Amino acid sequence: MRIVKIIGFGAIGLFIGLGLLNIIESGYFQRWEKLSTPPQNVSEYFSTGKEKNSPSPVKITKPCDYLSPEFSIISNSPQNIVDCIQRSEIYPDGYGRFVFVLDNNGSVWEWAHVVTAYDSLSTGVCLPGSGLFIGVAIALLANRQNGRNDAH
Repeated sequence: MRIVKIIGFGAIGLFIGLGLLNIIESGYFQRWEKLSTPPQNVSEYFSTGKEKNSPSPVKITKPCDYLSPEFSIISNSPQNIVDCIQRSEIYPDGYGRFVFVLDNNGSVWEWAHVVTAYDSLSTGVCLPGSGLFIGVAIALLANRQNGRNDAH
């Protein structure tokens, strides 16, 4: 029974770590920022929906997909959106997702999430590994506590 507990708690910890990894890499905890002076290319996005002379592959989505993580309840997305552009860019060592929103007051908001290969590797190993370790440790501590209670 002890090994079943260890495997069960270890698996639960592993799955919790994998879930956290998915949430973090999706960008659910990124916050929106109001830009005081938007960059020139943002104006191009709203007027043409395209970008000129980009050094890396860029995908621009207009209108935005409002079901994506950047518009989750957690992300404090702007209210009264008039126009929206989603931009994905692939770098040699990762990728970036950017969203620019124009609200009804004329303010421009930005949401940005950049993931490098190092970030993916470190969190991809660390979070599930930590969850597995914590799950096994809890199982061992629970088993030890049960052993003490049985002795009395």
